[in-house]
Amino acid sequence: MNYFRKMQLHYLHGGNLIVLIRLLIDNKFVINIRQIPKVLILLISNIINIPFILLQKIFFLGKVEKTKIEKDPVFILGHWRSGTTFLSNLITRDNQFGYFNILQTYHPSTYIFLKPVLHFFGKKVIPKQRPMDNIKVALDLPQEEDYAVANRSLYSMVHFIAFPRNFNKYYYKFGLFEGIGKNQFKSWRRIYLSEIKKATYVAGGRQLVIKTPINTGRIKEILGMFPNAKFIHISRNPYKTCLSTQKLYKNFFPLYDLQYMADDDELEETQLNVYEALYKKYFEQKNLIPEGNLIEIKYESFIKEPLKHIKNIYTDLGLSGYEEAEKEFKAHIDAEKQYTPNSYSYDEKKLAKIKERLSFAFEGLDYPKDLI
Repeated sequence: MNYFRKMQLHYLHGGNLIVLIRLLIDNKFVINIRQIPKVLILLISNIINIPFILLQKIFFLGKVEKTKIEKDPVFILGHWRSGTTFLSNLITRDNQFGYFNILQTYHPSTYIFLKPVLHFFGKKVIPKQRPMDNIKVALDLPQEEDYAVANRSLYSMVHFIAFPRNFNKYYYKFGLFEGIGKNQFKSWRRIYLSEIKKATYVAGGRQLVIKTPINTGRIKEILGMFPNAKFIHISRNPYKTCLSTQKLYKNFFPLYDLQYMADDDELEETQLNVYEALYKKYFEQKNLIPEGNLIEIKYESFIKEPLKHIKNIYTDLGLSGYEEAEKEFKAHIDAEKQYTPNSYSYDEKKLAKIKERLSFAFEGLDYPKDLI
């Protein structure tokens, strides 16, 4: 993918100029010289956004604020490379659910006002497949709501992809809320809730299905907003999850990185830190979820019998409407049968390191530690 193409796909194009300037200041303007044109284009696009942000507020802010969330969302939890995308794409074929699409998350402050325009250009710009794993990408498929928060504030772990030199701050502080200030958390919560309301408004009041892996490590905070939220956790063998994530970092991060791409050793260490912190939080907090509001499934069995597992999800979480949506589920499953997952080379040293660092995860997720 060429430089200009990568420039078009950056998540900050739909953002707020003040947020972009604050991000640059927060990172002391440490930018890779080759990325300066990308930063300048982002500044221009954020300036262009200003009148449309104001117009959306004028015409839609009142309507969004009056929107009632009748049912707490269904949250899909799990690591980035554990099948969360397939699961969310499948369950949202049920028309009773709403969700964030990619344009809502990349253009949160203008999407409602500019919806026809964004969809027109989005079809021309958005690739048909993700660059890291060839999974289908489309404007009508779910996307992570944390990108919407990132376009409106500093309080998102997404920013560590664009500013990897500030990984600790964006991931631990604004992703897992470790050491976050009281006022910062209040600001995050306000922005997050406003985006949930906005998505509910766009979805016509339907219950939302939300898939953002970082939520795996912030169950406590989610329950503070949505005490009756439903949770679906999908896990995958930690060896394959980690190897897949390392490949993701190499292929995906360059799309957004504005600083200096890490070498393989640093990417490997970052990936292990992300996994370790995420699952320590999950194991600490999952017992806070009320009985009957959490189901845990394994990717390996889910992909073999997805329809069976979707039915179990509806039954265990007390969701209605499975029979009405079954036809749509079958059609989506049939359409995805041709997908072939990536293959990996297994470096014994890498596997041994994963085993050592993530021993607790193998036990907590009930996977054997035997090397692949």
